[in-house]
Amino acid sequence: MKTVSLASIVTLPEMQPRDKGLNLATVRRYKQAMEAGEMFPPILLAQVNGALVLADGWHRLEAMRALGLWEAVAEVRDAGSMTEVRLWGYEANRKHGLPLTKAELREMFRAYLKAGRHKGRRRGQFKSYREMGEELGIPKSTLVAWTRQDAPALAKALAEGNPFGGTGRGGAREASPEQRLAGEAHRALDEAGAAIPGVVDAEERWRLLEKARGLVEALEGGDLQRPMF
Repeated sequence: MKTVSLASIVTLPEMQPRDKGLNLATVRRYKQAMEAGEMFPPILLAQVNGALVLADGWHRLEAMRALGLWEAVAEVRDAGSMTEVRLWGYEANRKHGLPLTKAELREMFRAYLKAGRHKGRRRGQFKSYREMGEELGIPKSTLVAWTRQDAPALAKALAEGNPFGGTGRGGAREASPEQRLAGEAHRALDEAGAAIPGVVDAEERWRLLEKARGLVEALEGGDLQRPMF
C-alpha cells in the first residue's frame, strides 16, 4: 500500500466497469460516511508506463475529491496492458458493491479473453469452461453461448475436446498503453485550452500558469530531442 496524490491519478472512461458510470447517490453516501470517520478499503491503481491509472474505486475517489482531500491510500500494481487494468476493475466489482449486470459480466468476459486469461499453463492450451466459470463466477451454459459468439475458434477447440489451437478472440490490435495515455494527455490539454479563456481571475490564472510550467518541465526532462517531422 502507498499514499498517492489524487492529482496524479489518471481516470480513463473505458476503465469504468459500470455501464451507467458513477452513481451520484453512492458518491454522496460515501462522502457522508467518510466525514463520519468510516474507513474504506484502498483504491486500486495500475502503474502503466509510470502513470497511475484507476482500476477500482471510482465512487471512493469522487467522494474524496468532493471532500477536498489531496491524498489517498492505494494498492498499486504493475500492468502490461489496458485490457488487464479493465479486467481488474470488473473482478473487484464482482466481489463488492452492487452485483454486475448481465451486460457488465459480458464485458468482463470479453476483457478476460482479450487479456489472454483463458489460456492454460502450457503454450497454446486453453482452460475448460469449468475453470473459466470458477474464475469469472459465470455459469457454464452462459460461457458456452458467449464463447461461440465472441471466440468461435476457442469454442470449436473446446467442443472438440481439443484444448489446443486458435487464439481465442480476434479483432484489431489494442492500442499500446503509451498510445492510450498519450491520447488521454492530448484530450486533457485540449480541454484545458478550451476552458482557460473563461478564467479571468488573475490569481487563478497564475496558478494555472505555474501548473502549465511544471508540465512543460516534465515534458522537456530526460533526453528529449525535437523529432524530425
